[in-house]
Amino acid sequence: MADSLNDLSYRLTTAELLRGLVSEARLYPEVNANDGHVIEFYEEFAVILDFTKPKNDKNPPF
Repeated sequence: MADSLNDLSYRLTTAELLRGLVSEARLYPEVNANDGHVIEFYEEFAVILDFTKPKNDKNPPF
């Protein structure tokens, strides 16, 4: 997805598809986060992100 957003020929389509998946996002301050905050997504996009989480620490996906 990051490559598609960086490619100018796909950026608009990719951004529209992404917007369609995000029904709600909340931003919370978090001192220990890289940028000082965390983003919490809900509904479809949250489900997709949950699939990308490693199920255990023994076999990370990358």
